[in-house]
Amino acid sequence: METYYGYVETVLDALLLFEACDRGMLTCVKRRLLGEERDHIRSGSVYIWDEDNSGIQRWTDGHRWSSSRPCGNFIVYDELDNYKRRSDPPKVEHPPADGTSADDSSALKPGAARRNVLSDGLVKRALSVCTADGRRLHLVSYYTKADVQRRALNIPRCDAAFAAIKIPESKFPEI
Repeated sequence: METYYGYVETVLDALLLFEACDRGMLTCVKRRLLGEERDHIRSGSVYIWDEDNSGIQRWTDGHRWSSSRPCGNFIVYDELDNYKRRSDPPKVEHPPADGTSADDSSALKPGAARRNVLSDGLVKRALSVCTADGRRLHLVSYYTKADVQRRALNIPRCDAAFAAIKIPESKFPEI
């Protein structure tokens, strides 16, 4: 069910994949992933969907992710391990020196959930764009830092299948 297998390194890579979908060279996702399909998400999985055609506004994949952080035009998340419950912390007799109260920090609350980034986990990179004709397109890609470092994944702009694609300048006015 993946739309593409590779590493979406740049916005140009994403635009090439969007255009390849529009030309019928790749298949967009038409519905949410089922449980067993979620289990097949791997480093290199790329999913693209048109919000109106699929009815999907928010992507769900069953993984736990860090808070989002911007990376150029992309939003990036790191895969987290399962929740680990903290034991009750020692009582705080005095307010912290930074002027916050103990109630301001979830790390000090008994039973507060803590998650750790998986060192060998997936990274999720997402991009949403509007086309000139008002369609909302989404891309979510997954990779491991190790696969990127050793160049184990194809990059769309280096993929011969897309060599002839020219993206119309006016198609993606937001970019």
